[in-house]
Amino acid sequence: MRIDRALKNNKSVLLAYFRNRADEFLTEIKQKYAETRPENRAKAINRDLNETKSKLIATTLQQA
Repeated sequence: MRIDRALKNNKSVLLAYFRNRADEFLTEIKQKYAETRPENRAKAINRDLNETKSKLIATTLQQA
């Protein structure tokens, strides 16, 4: 994925990126938390995706 100012206009690329990252996180989280703990799974996936979003924003600002 190319990171530049035009990235904000390419929502399909961003959506695909975050879906792929969520799939990666989910496989790790499923190993960590049991099926009976959906609230812990939700917290973990949200935390990881927010970190990814923050890193992507920081990288975009640095390169812009």
